[in-house]
Amino acid sequence: MSAETAATAPESTSAATPALRAEGITMTYRNGLTAVDGVSLSIARGECAGLVGQSGSGKSTLARCLLGVQRMASGRVWIGSQEITALRGRNHRDQRRRMQVVLQDASGSFNSRIPIIGSLLEPLDCQPATLRRLMAERGVGRRELASDLLRQVHLEADLLDRLPGSLSGGQLQRVSIARALSDQPEVVILDESTASLDVSIQARLFNLLKDLREELGVAMLFITHDLGAARFLADRMIVMRAGRFVDECASTDLLSPDRDPYTRELVDLFRTHTG
Repeated sequence: MSAETAATAPESTSAATPALRAEGITMTYRNGLTAVDGVSLSIARGECAGLVGQSGSGKSTLARCLLGVQRMASGRVWIGSQEITALRGRNHRDQRRRMQVVLQDASGSFNSRIPIIGSLLEPLDCQPATLRRLMAERGVGRRELASDLLRQVHLEADLLDRLPGSLSGGQLQRVSIARALSDQPEVVILDESTASLDVSIQARLFNLLKDLREELGVAMLFITHDLGAARFLADRMIVMRAGRFVDECASTDLLSPDRDPYTRELVDLFRTHTG
């Protein structure tokens, strides 16, 4: 996970170019509290990195910095070979679409008066040229494209005309995932995206996310309190405390007694809460 030392990203995108790279991300609140303190990371194409830590450790703030919705005190962010840190306006929006997010509260990200098809295709409706290209490539119309996106997350097309309030939490989160993938992003950030769901529904979503990652080759940053879920879904674990990364390991090594003391503390807490 060590950050690359080059001052600029490579000129061309290749398999060796990370899908997401960040260097020296720092974010300080007006009261002087540093929420993220000089964090650097790199996520390969098709890789899932799990980011864990207790509440207040800076995980979600880091995600907002990466997405460009939180102003940073310092730091740089690349998607592929394109640095997006200094981009503004349309240029930033065009590049930022290559990185999508799925949040914890799926219901809060839908307009209760708009049918599912409208919310699902909203990212593509904002890009008419991309929508036309995808329909032409697949030889389908707008509705058929929306149906394909739902089938990708194991939902039936008859949900397209229903309102969000008639869907279950698990169904809405699947639609959120389908919407995030509709724009064919290179990176998806999942911020506690299954925390509010029933355990059995969570398990099905974890399996779905794992399948989609392998099928589409998309990179994922999976932010969670659930160490068990992170170990299942992620290839690599990053442990965050007080705004800094304090440990990193392969997911299979998370339970090793040689881990950082804070990591062992998190593991002990997880074992206590899960019995």
